[in-house]
Amino acid sequence: MVNNQLYNSLFACFVIALALFVVIEKGRLNRIALMAMTIISLVILTGFRPDILTSSERLYDFIKDALRYFTFIALYIVAVDIGRKIERRKALNFLVLIILVQVIIDIVLLFAVPARVVHGDMRFSGLYDQIGIYGTFLGGCIAFLLACQAERKGLYRSFLFLLVLILAALLAFNNTLKALVALGVAYAIYLVIDEKKLSKLVVLFLLSLIVVLVNSGVKERIERVLTSTMDPTEIIGSKLDNSFQWRVGHWYLLVEDTLKHRPLFGVGVGQERTVSAGFYSQDGSPFSTHSDLVKILVESGLFGFFLIVPLVLTLTYRLRKHWSEDGVVKPYLIMVYYLMINGVLGTVLFTTAFYFFIFLLGVTRLPSAEPRLVESN
Repeated sequence: MVNNQLYNSLFACFVIALALFVVIEKGRLNRIALMAMTIISLVILTGFRPDILTSSERLYDFIKDALRYFTFIALYIVAVDIGRKIERRKALNFLVLIILVQVIIDIVLLFAVPARVVHGDMRFSGLYDQIGIYGTFLGGCIAFLLACQAERKGLYRSFLFLLVLILAALLAFNNTLKALVALGVAYAIYLVIDEKKLSKLVVLFLLSLIVVLVNSGVKERIERVLTSTMDPTEIIGSKLDNSFQWRVGHWYLLVEDTLKHRPLFGVGVGQERTVSAGFYSQDGSPFSTHSDLVKILVESGLFGFFLIVPLVLTLTYRLRKHWSEDGVVKPYLIMVYYLMINGVLGTVLFTTAFYFFIFLLGVTRLPSAEPRLVESN
């Protein structure tokens, strides 16, 4: 199993070191990276609490998450530098290679390692220690490859489509409903808003219906969600029918506690597990937020929430406007929508899927990223 926390920490150190080398070598930093670094630094500083220093565990969580946030900027800087030296399609082949290696390993594990049973459902997690994170990764890979194969031709396009089918099968064995729903909704949004092809939307609906009918595990989980109450006042303190009910109740308690006790600046960066208002695990420790949107509010309060969310929406708007003008790049908007939906319904920050997107964003730079440069001292 891959320890996701250890992987993220090591990956963060490596990418930040590489980005520093690029900046020092080039003697410059593009304005988008500089703006992002300033905002993230501000959020991290406002998310620091003196009482964090009183606990080694809380200090570790603060440093760990701060390091991860700076990893986004570092990876973007590295990807921009790669995009200047290598043709975009060739650079993206590197991601395809990573996915191919992962698929080969997962196929071997699928037959060698028994799937885990979670609330009566058989769920495959590959090398990952967290089933949901693995499902998010698979969905992100599918979104990426769907866009990638749209700009390729011949045998390579067929190969990418084959990878999509294999990943879809793995996602079915993984049975992460959040990833399945996010992927379907993201593709539907793309077809309606960007492609404006309702005929393909009908085909997507029919295919989705077939998948649900064939996969009994997915069908049963959807039925449980649709037939269960989502009223937080009824969920809290009662026996729950599904994991989404659990999430709704957990979010309600966390948001209520934050607005009541720490409305302005929240509990602090990396401190989501210190909030005792939500649900607890069997060992008595609080759960993580299980939603990046809720995590931002809980950790940085209303200040960070109304700083970060409008920024993300603004960048998404600019990205969509830029990519929509380029017919080759436009299909990658599927991945943008997929990650945004996942960020609301679950966790996508600090995962492999999000790192893939940052790399993609750097390689396919926004127009203002190239000409406006800020010289370093």
